[in-house]
Amino acid sequence: MATDAVGNVPIAFWNQFKRYSFTELNTIPQGSIVVIGATFEGSNIVSTPMGAMYPHDVQANLIKTMIDGVVLKRPSEFIFYEVLTSFVLCVIILALLGWANIRISGMIFCVSLLGIYFFTTDVFATYYYMVDPVFPIITLILVFAHGSFVQFYTQFKQKQMIKGQFGTYLSPDMVDMLAKDPSLMKLGGERKEMTFLFMDICGFTPISEHYKNRDDAEGLVTLINNYLNEMTKIILNNGGTIDKYMGDCIMAFWNAPLPCENHAEMAVKSAIEIEEKTNELRQRYSEQGLPPINVGTGINTGTCIVGNMGSESRFDYSVIGDAVNLAARLEATAARGDYLDHKTIYSSYTMEQLTNIKSRSIGKIKVKGKDEEIDIYTMDR
Repeated sequence: MATDAVGNVPIAFWNQFKRYSFTELNTIPQGSIVVIGATFEGSNIVSTPMGAMYPHDVQANLIKTMIDGVVLKRPSEFIFYEVLTSFVLCVIILALLGWANIRISGMIFCVSLLGIYFFTTDVFATYYYMVDPVFPIITLILVFAHGSFVQFYTQFKQKQMIKGQFGTYLSPDMVDMLAKDPSLMKLGGERKEMTFLFMDICGFTPISEHYKNRDDAEGLVTLINNYLNEMTKIILNNGGTIDKYMGDCIMAFWNAPLPCENHAEMAVKSAIEIEEKTNELRQRYSEQGLPPINVGTGINTGTCIVGNMGSESRFDYSVIGDAVNLAARLEATAARGDYLDHKTIYSSYTMEQLTNIKSRSIGKIKVKGKDEEIDIYTMDR
C-alpha cells in the first residue's frame, strides 16, 4: 500500500458498512471482516473529511481502502501548481477589474470559482488526485473583493470630482451624463470647434447709481444675482457650459465638455431667449422704479483650445483662442453706439452654421486685434 511522504496512508472515507449489535453476531455473513467498536453515548469520535466518525469507522475505511487498492495521490508539486494557478487567475481578475466593468469581471470571477470546483472534483473522482480547491478559491474571493472595492471607490471619487468640477458649469442632467460616462469628456487641452457667447448688462451704471444713492449695496447684489440666475438657466437648458461670471457679464460656450453638433444654433437660441427674458425683467424692474435695463450678446464660432487650465494648485475648465476673443469683441459692440438696436451680434462663422434661424447682415466692423473687417449678423425677426 502506497504511503505519503511521512508514512501515512490516505484513507477513502466514502465507504458504507453494515452495522451489527453484539446481539446479532450470529447473523454476520461468513468471511466478513469484523471491526469492533463502542457506539454508546459518550464514546470517542474522530474528525474526518466526511464528518465525525467513530474510531472503528476510520479503521474500517482504512481496511476497505487497502482492499480496493484505492490510492489517493497528492504529489508535492501540486502546491506549486495551486499557487501558480491562483496567481494567474488573480492577475486576470485584477486586469479585468481595471479594463472591464464590474459585471463582466464578476461573471469571469464566478466562472473561475466554478471551474476550480468542478476541475478538482472531477480529477479526484476520476484519478484520485487530491487537488486543493480551498486556497485558490479563498485567494480569488479576497482579491476580487479588494479589487472590486478599489474599482468602486475610484469610480466614486471620479464621479465626485466631475460633479464638483462641472456642477457649477453644466446643467444637472449633463453632469449626471458625465458622471455615468466620463469618456464623454476629455480632460486636459484639446483643440476643437466651438461656439462662444458673451452676455453683458447694458445700462448697468444707472442701476448701480440708483442703489448707491439709497445706500443699498445688498439690494444691487441681489438684483444682479437674480438676473444672472435667470440667464444662467437659459444657457444651461440649451446645453451650454458656463465658463465664468465677470461682474455683470457671463461667458459661456457649447460643444465641450459634452459634444453638441448644433452648437452655433443653441448659442443663438440662447441669445434670443436672453433678450426675451430681459424684456420681461425690464418691465418688472420698471414697476419697482428702477432704470431700464438692456443686454448685449456677442457670439462667435471657431476653433480654440479647451481643457483644464491654471496652476498645479488651482485650475479651471476653460477655453482660450482667437475665436473666443472675437466673441468678446462682438459683445462689446452689441446694443451700443451704431448698433444700439441690435442686442445680439454674431459673426459670419456662426451664421454659416445656422439652419433653423434666419439671419440678416448688419454690416462690417473692424475689431481690435483683427486687420480685416468682420461681417456681422443678427436674427431676422
